[in-house]
Amino acid sequence: MILELLDERGGQATIKEIAEGLNISEMTARRDVSKLEQSGLVSRFFGGVSLNKGILIEQALPIRNQTLSIEKKAIGLKAIQYVNDGDTICIGTGTTIGHFAKHLSGKNATVVTTSIYTSMNLGDSGLVVYLAGGKINYQHMYTYGEGAINFYKSMNFNTAFISAAGFSLGGGISEYTEESALIKRTMVEQSKKVVILVDHTKFSRDRPFRSIEIEDLDVVITDRLPDREYLEIFEKNKIELVVVEP
Repeated sequence: MILELLDERGGQATIKEIAEGLNISEMTARRDVSKLEQSGLVSRFFGGVSLNKGILIEQALPIRNQTLSIEKKAIGLKAIQYVNDGDTICIGTGTTIGHFAKHLSGKNATVVTTSIYTSMNLGDSGLVVYLAGGKINYQHMYTYGEGAINFYKSMNFNTAFISAAGFSLGGGISEYTEESALIKRTMVEQSKKVVILVDHTKFSRDRPFRSIEIEDLDVVITDRLPDREYLEIFEKNKIELVVVEP
């Protein structure tokens, strides 16, 4: 989340701004900044921190896995109840989706994904697993491009399980990259039902590339009750809201 905050502030911020922006103490902010510095993602200057040149804001998977892990695990576990016997499902990328996938063992389902990380975790699950082919993003461990999109278009899914980089009333569901947005849009188009797994930090945030609309969703699983405006649009569009307690 610090990397996202830095991105929103033009690449740098003071410790005080980080603490206030993330609602954490300055001591916690300094500690988290030190970890990012050790990972080579940021550099510190007197009283603040800046993104290192060339760093992608969409954090690499090992770092992202450490963020809100308890909440994401709870969201992922809850989503399992939306997988029915004999389903063909497509699942997206991201750490919350990764936690969901870990609980799929024992289910009678066919799984299609672009996530290399997820397909590896499902190797001994007993499920039928397809990794959609395409170009490989080695930093974030997923496939993308025309090959992956065409593979999704060749199939029909009972349910799509997706995540989001941004979720807002004005911006819909959005992503950091065009390729992620295109893949997600195709998954939704080919699915009868759409379940989104999204922690509270993604609400009221817009990313550069819009993938789908809130109205495209059937179920929203999160860890905190969203603001009233979201509840109203969920009710209007008959979207089921599930709030889990970590």
